[in-house]
Amino acid sequence: MSDSPRPRLRNRLLRFAVGLTALAVFYIWMMSGVTPPGVCGTVIRHNRATGIDASPLFYSDVEDMARLERGVAALRKAAARRSSADRQVN
Repeated sequence: MSDSPRPRLRNRLLRFAVGLTALAVFYIWMMSGVTPPGVCGTVIRHNRATGIDASPLFYSDVEDMARLERGVAALRKAAARRSSADRQVN
Protein backbone atom coordinates (compact mmCIF):
# COMPACT_ATOMS: atom_id res chain seq x y z
CA MET A 1 0.00 0.00 0.00
CA SER A 2 0.98 3.58 -0.45
CA ASP A 3 2.29 5.58 2.51
CA SER A 4 0.55 8.78 1.42
CA PRO A 5 -3.15 9.10 2.18
CA ARG A 6 -5.61 9.67 -0.65
CA PRO A 7 -6.38 13.32 -1.26
CA ARG A 8 -9.56 14.36 0.40
CA LEU A 9 -12.62 14.98 -1.73
CA ARG A 10 -12.55 18.69 -0.99
CA ASN A 11 -8.93 18.95 -2.16
CA ARG A 12 -9.67 17.04 -5.36
CA LEU A 13 -12.73 19.19 -6.10
CA LEU A 14 -10.69 22.34 -5.54
CA ARG A 15 -8.02 21.16 -7.99
CA PHE A 16 -10.72 20.22 -10.50
CA ALA A 17 -12.35 23.66 -10.19
CA VAL A 18 -9.01 25.43 -10.64
CA GLY A 19 -8.24 23.36 -13.75
CA LEU A 20 -11.71 23.92 -15.17
CA THR A 21 -11.39 27.66 -14.58
CA ALA A 22 -7.99 27.71 -16.29
CA LEU A 23 -9.41 25.89 -19.30
CA ALA A 24 -12.36 28.28 -19.47
CA VAL A 25 -10.08 31.34 -19.31
CA PHE A 26 -7.83 29.88 -22.02
CA TYR A 27 -10.86 29.10 -24.22
CA ILE A 28 -12.28 32.61 -23.79
CA TRP A 29 -8.87 34.13 -24.56
CA MET A 30 -8.53 32.02 -27.72
CA MET A 31 -12.04 32.91 -28.88
CA SER A 32 -11.58 36.62 -28.24
CA GLY A 33 -9.40 37.01 -31.31
CA VAL A 34 -6.34 38.24 -29.45
CA THR A 35 -3.30 37.18 -31.43
CA PRO A 36 -0.07 36.02 -29.85
CA PRO A 37 3.02 38.22 -30.02
CA GLY A 38 5.89 37.44 -32.32
CA VAL A 39 6.02 35.70 -35.68
CA CYS A 40 2.84 33.64 -35.21
CA GLY A 41 0.86 36.73 -34.30
CA THR A 42 2.26 38.59 -37.29
CA VAL A 43 1.18 35.83 -39.66
CA ILE A 44 -2.30 35.64 -38.15
CA ARG A 45 -2.76 39.43 -38.31
CA HIS A 46 -1.56 39.46 -41.94
CA ASN A 47 -3.98 36.68 -42.88
CA ARG A 48 -6.87 38.55 -41.27
CA ALA A 49 -5.95 41.87 -42.88
CA THR A 50 -5.72 40.36 -46.36
CA GLY A 51 -8.71 38.03 -45.98
CA ILE A 52 -6.69 34.81 -46.31
CA ASP A 53 -8.47 31.69 -45.03
CA ALA A 54 -5.62 29.45 -43.85
CA SER A 55 -7.85 26.64 -42.57
CA PRO A 56 -7.26 24.46 -45.68
CA LEU A 57 -3.58 24.38 -44.74
CA PHE A 58 -4.49 22.09 -41.85
CA TYR A 59 -5.81 19.40 -44.18
CA SER A 60 -3.82 17.19 -46.50
CA ASP A 61 -4.68 17.06 -50.15
CA VAL A 62 -5.10 13.57 -51.50
CA GLU A 63 -4.86 13.23 -55.24
CA ASP A 64 -7.40 11.01 -56.98
CA MET A 65 -9.55 10.68 -53.86
CA ALA A 66 -12.56 9.42 -55.85
CA ARG A 67 -10.60 6.36 -57.01
CA LEU A 68 -9.45 5.67 -53.46
CA GLU A 69 -13.01 5.96 -52.14
CA ARG A 70 -14.23 3.49 -54.75
CA GLY A 71 -11.49 1.08 -53.66
CA VAL A 72 -12.53 1.39 -50.02
CA ALA A 73 -16.18 0.79 -50.96
CA ALA A 74 -15.18 -2.34 -52.88
CA LEU A 75 -13.17 -3.62 -49.91
CA ARG A 76 -16.12 -3.05 -47.58
CA LYS A 77 -18.48 -4.91 -49.92
CA ALA A 78 -16.06 -7.82 -50.14
CA ALA A 79 -15.71 -7.92 -46.35
CA ALA A 80 -19.50 -7.86 -45.94
CA ARG A 81 -19.86 -10.74 -48.42
CA ARG A 82 -17.21 -12.78 -46.57
CA SER A 83 -18.85 -12.03 -43.25
CA SER A 84 -22.29 -13.08 -44.45
CA ALA A 85 -20.83 -16.24 -46.03
CA ASP A 86 -19.11 -17.10 -42.73
CA ARG A 87 -22.41 -16.66 -40.87
CA GLN A 88 -24.22 -18.97 -43.28
CA VAL A 89 -21.60 -21.70 -42.85
CA ASN A 90 -21.92 -21.61 -39.06
